[in-house]
Amino acid sequence: MKYPQGYPAFPQRRGIFALLSILAILSVTLFATHPAHAQRTQSTSHLAATPNSLTVIVLDMSGSMATNDPRGYRCSAVDAFIDLSGPGNYISVISLDGTKDANGNLLTGPHNFGVAPAPWTPDPVDMSVQSKRDSLKQTIQTKSQNCKPDATTPTYDALNKALQVLQANSQAREIPGSVILLTDGAPDDSNGDTVDQINAIDHDLLPQFKQHNWPIDTIALGENGSIGGSNAPFVTFHDFLQAVSNTTTGKFYADSKGIVPGTNALNIAPFFTDIFARYNHRTVKNDIPATTLNGDTTARNFSVTPYTDHLDIVVVKDNTSTRVTLKNASTQETTAGAGTHIYPNPYYVIFSIDAPQSGTWELDVTGSGQFLMNSLKHSLVKLSTLQVSEGAISTANSALALGQPMEIKTQLTYQNQPVLDNTYTLQGTLSYSGAAGSYNQPFTLQRDDTGTYHFTLTTPEDSPAGSYQLQVKAFTTSADNIIDSLTTSVRMERFPTPELLTPDTKHPTRNTINTEAVAWDPILHLLYSLPLVSRLDSWPLQGHPAGKAEALGEVTLLGQIYTGASLSAQSALQNARTPGQDDIYDDGKGLFHIHFPVTTNGLYTLHFTTSGTFNDSFGDTLATQRQANVTIVPATPVQEGIAWLITIFYLLCLITILNILRFVALAHPKGSWLSNHDGEVGGSFSFQRSTRGPIQWYFKPNLLYSEQAKMPQGLLFRFRHGNGIEVRPEGVGGRNWQTGDGRALRTQFSEERELRYRPTSFAHDEDAIGATYLIQATTSRSTRNSVSRYDDSPSSPRTRRLPTYEDEDDYGSRRRPSPRSQKRKPASRKRRNEDDWF
Repeated sequence: MKYPQGYPAFPQRRGIFALLSILAILSVTLFATHPAHAQRTQSTSHLAATPNSLTVIVLDMSGSMATNDPRGYRCSAVDAFIDLSGPGNYISVISLDGTKDANGNLLTGPHNFGVAPAPWTPDPVDMSVQSKRDSLKQTIQTKSQNCKPDATTPTYDALNKALQVLQANSQAREIPGSVILLTDGAPDDSNGDTVDQINAIDHDLLPQFKQHNWPIDTIALGENGSIGGSNAPFVTFHDFLQAVSNTTTGKFYADSKGIVPGTNALNIAPFFTDIFARYNHRTVKNDIPATTLNGDTTARNFSVTPYTDHLDIVVVKDNTSTRVTLKNASTQETTAGAGTHIYPNPYYVIFSIDAPQSGTWELDVTGSGQFLMNSLKHSLVKLSTLQVSEGAISTANSALALGQPMEIKTQLTYQNQPVLDNTYTLQGTLSYSGAAGSYNQPFTLQRDDTGTYHFTLTTPEDSPAGSYQLQVKAFTTSADNIIDSLTTSVRMERFPTPELLTPDTKHPTRNTINTEAVAWDPILHLLYSLPLVSRLDSWPLQGHPAGKAEALGEVTLLGQIYTGASLSAQSALQNARTPGQDDIYDDGKGLFHIHFPVTTNGLYTLHFTTSGTFNDSFGDTLATQRQANVTIVPATPVQEGIAWLITIFYLLCLITILNILRFVALAHPKGSWLSNHDGEVGGSFSFQRSTRGPIQWYFKPNLLYSEQAKMPQGLLFRFRHGNGIEVRPEGVGGRNWQTGDGRALRTQFSEERELRYRPTSFAHDEDAIGATYLIQATTSRSTRNSVSRYDDSPSSPRTRRLPTYEDEDDYGSRRRPSPRSQKRKPASRKRRNEDDWF
């Protein structure tokens, strides 16, 4: 037999006689490679080898347990779990039982569900000290009144309290956490809200357990009862418990599928033993199956393999008077002492032994009833953590997909170094058993030159979805001679998967497709590569995005189109290190098309990430790879022409939109003017009634010429938001305007409340007054009415035309009283120049 490379040579014995030196040397050599001696010199306490973990046990104490577990096997099973634990293990126990007030009425809590008692220990108990383990067992006995059934089953609140314990302790200690939920029925309390509790657990609690990778192992006792209600998400309470485990990557157990029929210690205790072994890297084996005793002593043998560093023997019996004796390979009876602990219980006996002697051991059981024996071993030669992945997705943070290749890796190590020895065989099994069906697939892992064992396994897509058990065993000459084993849970779900469509037939395929990318001229390529502009490329570029190739696809599940999937993708040229982000467009009814960046001809890999609805994949994602062979072709002249025509149209639309926004943003004419001549009101007009050409109205909505507001020429008004109206002189006529106090107007826009119109011909006539205009930022109702009187429109019966004059002298003839002022021209005569305004 070959042993691990580098196995230490520690001589245990030396020659007694100096004359036998050669034999002494030989004996040293033999003992140096003898596994029993090697393991003794290298042995350490099993307590020190126990990984850190926090386990919250939710123990059903409801009244129905009087029928389903009248002898309290479940409490003994919890005690066995405590006895197996050691340093690094922390345990908290919560009673699944309704809490009553002083008057005996059941209390209600969140969602008006029943309230479970607070954890029986305020803080999780450290299992490193024997006295603390004994104290926890005593607490369970006292709090449960010797495992006495009581009231109802407030499962929601009990799991919520377990979640709070994990949040407060698992995260703080940075150790993995898990929950064991033992119950005999669906959630129930005095309100009869079973379905509501199940729905609340499913939507409120399970996503949080799943997010933190806190599995819930469920143990169902008793008959599989049905869940009433038309809106019940599960038919039976076993279905509900299995869904709890499936969602959180736990394992479901039921005593109906146990070793013996019905609720029995031979079923419940092994459940806890199996759970402990999975989380603490122990090799569990049913060395002695369920055996019926005849009242006398029944002896059975079992083997302890080499390299076993620590051994736990768990003997479960259903008769409290049955006695158990253990003899080692030297036929010596095992007693408590240094390195050996014995934990008795009415329904089990646990022998905990450091550095056990390899060979054939004997178990003697005296009494009646039935018994079985399981062993838990910790080996010096051990398997490293199982690595299970599908592409970039691993079981550490997500579920895997049925129907996709799953890679399994591990190493066989000694003192943290890989064992390079062909003597060892690693065999694995992927199994599932539940209401949806069963599955079992054995496989053998192959070792590469680095000492890594691996195997690629594809589970059929139509296999049951749920939490699978993956077990790998390492052995030498026989599969019964197990050196070490590892068991882990792998959640397998049905994920919708993307399939690319062939360009010619539009049929889905998982093979490589051929597609083309169009190369546009540099300006179009640059323009439609801009982040915002690229969203408008479909029409001008005729479905051929700049610098990208297109592929069509569909999402399917079990061969059927799947709607409601979430899909993202990244692509990269073959052997490229950095993938580019792809654009995926939902075409409805499970169809999509994808644009992925290309830089040159070649084979591109599309990395899809897919997630179904929460009920299908519980928020997990699936990584899938598809390939496309891309050829880049230049755009044709027709394609270039169409692209440029539509691009120009886009530019015109953009200019129009900007001008509309500018039109809306600018202020518009408002307010009015009021004129007087020699102290008499001459007229008024609202700027809002001004008439302008459509070009000025659209492009210069905040500007207005004086003649458009029925004033003499020479002014340009600019309107601002608020009450601002600014003015400046405009053209030759601007020389005829002054400020209200007679100063010349500034050439820049300025706000003026009073303006004077005094034509230049009045410069030599000091008596000529002209007209004064008061600019008002608002238009009163009276002003609007007066506007109608001075409107030029002949259609209104209320209008009268403003007076006109033959020349400037006529306009300014309103001087101080003089005879000439009484001889104005008739109002009906037309104006001959810009000064003939009145």
